[in-house]
Amino acid sequence: YNLSGGEQQACVIASVYALQPDIYVMDEPLANLDPSGRAQVLRLIIEVAKKRGKTLVIVEHSLEEVIPLVDRIVVLHQGEIVRAFCWRYPPDLHPSTNCSIVRKISTQGETAHP
Repeated sequence: YNLSGGEQQACVIASVYALQPDIYVMDEPLANLDPSGRAQVLRLIIEVAKKRGKTLVIVEHSLEEVIPLVDRIVVLHQGEIVRAFCWRYPPDLHPSTNCSIVRKISTQGETAHP
């Protein structure tokens, strides 16, 4: 069988979900996936966590894709929390049209500890 990167990632995630952990922690779940695979995996992760009422922690550098879907953002710099806040992405903005918010969030953590 030949599975796409997104299908392979979905299989790995499904195997972890089968263990029924209380908290799902995903470290760069979108890495090395094409755009359609990224969307498929992200949709799967969010849907399963919501259906099961689980906490989902995503460590991701692709903020543009994740920010519209999260409730809380924690910015780390050299292993230290430099910013943490609740977040609701404004419904009239989409990260593909205005990435300055993402850059601002990213650089705030960097400027906190030069």
